[in-house]
Amino acid sequence: VCSYVLYKAHEATWQQAAAVANSLTSALSSEIERNIETVDLSLQAVADNIDRPDINDLSPDLRQLVLFDRSATAHNLGKIVVVDETGHIRYDSKSLKPASANLSDRDYFIAQKPDTATGLFISRPAISRLSGMRFIGLSRRLSRVDGSFAGVTVASLRLAYFERLFRHVVLGPHGSIVLLRTDGVILSRWPLQQQKPAIDLRQSVLLERLKSDPQGHFTIKSSVDDVHRLISYRKVGDLPLVIGVGQSADDIYAGWRGFAISVGAMILTLCVLTILLAIHLVRELGRRKDAETKLAVLAATDSLTGLANRRSFKDAIGREWQRSQREQTTLAMMMIDVD
Repeated sequence: VCSYVLYKAHEATWQQAAAVANSLTSALSSEIERNIETVDLSLQAVADNIDRPDINDLSPDLRQLVLFDRSATAHNLGKIVVVDETGHIRYDSKSLKPASANLSDRDYFIAQKPDTATGLFISRPAISRLSGMRFIGLSRRLSRVDGSFAGVTVASLRLAYFERLFRHVVLGPHGSIVLLRTDGVILSRWPLQQQKPAIDLRQSVLLERLKSDPQGHFTIKSSVDDVHRLISYRKVGDLPLVIGVGQSADDIYAGWRGFAISVGAMILTLCVLTILLAIHLVRELGRRKDAETKLAVLAATDSLTGLANRRSFKDAIGREWQRSQREQTTLAMMMIDVD
């Protein structure tokens, strides 16, 4: 019975951990989707306004106001820039005088050049050449009237935003949270690891499962820190992103182990008490048997001489009489004085 109770408690602990992780992935997915969509709306506004024929005739202050709405000053954003077809920065949401930098080698620029249907592109993690800030770039293509490539508008989203978000909600001391693109590139992970900014996980179990189900959970031993975890994952809306929340099996069962130890200690105590009680009962039965034997001897002997008394004689003569009758033999009785 105790084994069954512990098994059911073990099973319930695992199910509860999976439910909590699923709820967390849902909340994180919604938060990340909302923030990226907000940034994307700003990018689309820039792409729409950059086509205005009078945009270059506006004063710098007014042009900043037209191109970059209030969301461009959000805390999680580095900045939004407009890049021409050669990769040079034309406009910068943080400065009226854009820095002299060429971004034509960045993946968020390269990905937009050949295809007008790319839509929102989310880059690999990168480091700003100007500020040293770690970020991911969100870009949209700018096209001329004839459809040719006119550059990109790019927003830099701080990786510190994801790290703060993950640090406060990670489950347990050995838990982990990872945000990656659906092509296997890790964008952010908590806890932070001494690793390259991007790791290719195209063959990972998570992405294999994502192909058949946009959300779910499974167990696996991490290739990053060798910890056995329950992984709950969810695709982030319609974005090419997936969020994964990992809970260490040791953390999940920490409470259950305490319960199991308590139950085990109670059972062990009961077993010890049962053994002690059994030993006590055996001893008492032995004492009772010895007492009954002594009483039987006292009942069959004379207290003065220690010889068999009248009751003993009656029992003996009765037995012998029955035996002589059964075996058809004679019976003799001798009477001898004590002296």
